[in-house]
Amino acid sequence: MKTKKILMAGAALLAITMSMTACGQNTPAATTTAAQAETTTTTAAVTEKAETTAADSGSSETAYTIIVLDEAGNPVQGAAVQFCSDEQCLFQKTGADGIATFTEPEGKYTVHMLKVPEGYAEDKTEYDVPETYGTVTITLKADNGGAADTGAEESSSSDSQYGVIYTPGAEVEGLKGCYDAHGMFLNMDSNPRTAVFSVTYYGFEPEYLNEYFDYLHEYTTAMGSGSELPPAPHERWEYGMALQAPVLQIIIVDGDGEFDPTAVIPGVVLTQFTLLAEKGKTKFYLYPQEMAGAGMEDSYKEAMGDYYDEYVALKANYEAFLANCTFTEAERPKDEGMTALESLVFEGTDLDGNKVNTADLFAGHKVTMVNFWATWCNPCIGELPELERMSKEFEKKDCQIIGICIDAYEDSTIATAKDIIANSGVDYTNLRGWETLLDEIPTSGYPTTYYVDSEGKIIGNRLTGAAITKYESELDNALSLVG
Repeated sequence: MKTKKILMAGAALLAITMSMTACGQNTPAATTTAAQAETTTTTAAVTEKAETTAADSGSSETAYTIIVLDEAGNPVQGAAVQFCSDEQCLFQKTGADGIATFTEPEGKYTVHMLKVPEGYAEDKTEYDVPETYGTVTITLKADNGGAADTGAEESSSSDSQYGVIYTPGAEVEGLKGCYDAHGMFLNMDSNPRTAVFSVTYYGFEPEYLNEYFDYLHEYTTAMGSGSELPPAPHERWEYGMALQAPVLQIIIVDGDGEFDPTAVIPGVVLTQFTLLAEKGKTKFYLYPQEMAGAGMEDSYKEAMGDYYDEYVALKANYEAFLANCTFTEAERPKDEGMTALESLVFEGTDLDGNKVNTADLFAGHKVTMVNFWATWCNPCIGELPELERMSKEFEKKDCQIIGICIDAYEDSTIATAKDIIANSGVDYTNLRGWETLLDEIPTSGYPTTYYVDSEGKIIGNRLTGAAITKYESELDNALSLVG
């Protein structure tokens, strides 16, 4: 049985993933990382205090989460989600849990579906993302009533993208309440990437899980919109997310960069984390048990009532959970390190339909700046006039700019792209994209800019976002590399 995924995310990181539960069904796992539990009270009954605490925590980033479901409430995997600010448009594909998470500075964002999986109707709606509770749930409709494939498999207690496998044992037998084991990324774009794998306890009977998460969804939606809060259907449910608490948390650090624990929680030092295992480039640290849920004990006790003692016993027995965890090197996206793409030489077509070989375009220029943009990307469009001005300056250095409109491969979007180019006064060459280009260019968002030499080999640094102030300095860097 599958259920909806709900997530609350404000200044504190609150996330939901599909996980294996003691209830024997696939349920969403809403968890507060211990790092944020110290500074944020998540008791629904004290919403004002929670909001004040979050505002005072000094957190500059928020985990904005997009949940994509089908009409039956099942998660949809492989949906390309576009997340836009005034500076850039980021994108991710939803995982098996139907979730895409963007950890960005707090601010105003919009989200829309960039590409839906086969079998679903196209969704052109642009959704505003709540600044305080940064969660948007998008429901996709089946195309022409057909049976769309969610792409999600039956969930388990492991996920190869995190590298932690938990096998339930005697430590969870005979529980009155429920537990789950799941992971979530804290930062996917840094090197190293960071994530947390949690075992979370729920202080109520298993049969109420579906109803509980439905209630949380209604509650957080109302809270984010300023609407009247729904009544709690059961005793103690007005405490909301204080009905769940961390039993065990493992910090996952993946990559060859230096790990800064203050990125997980301000003020901590690496010696407070116990290294559990190291597999390839992935390290697994035990988050300090004394810090997990610190400051929330009274809230948990009041919310959970008779279930609180069971939670305390589980947390005290965390080593039994650890004993049943195995670790493997985390899976990485295909564009890890941006090394998958070495050259931008290909045969294509310009916006007027003329055949083009980019090798010919690059030849005779020391450096070419290649700007990937899209008709749906407002930051991309906004910088086009300035790029045209810069192209004239580039010519003085025997360099050039060319653009590639990634979604200009159908008649309608080709026409739109040509109108945008004309209205922006752009004269430099722009090429059409193709349907699979979105999956072939390793990037997390648009506009994306590469620099290539006269042979089309990528040099220098890739830039993501409208980076007008950086384009010229990066050109100088690229010129220094070609001599």
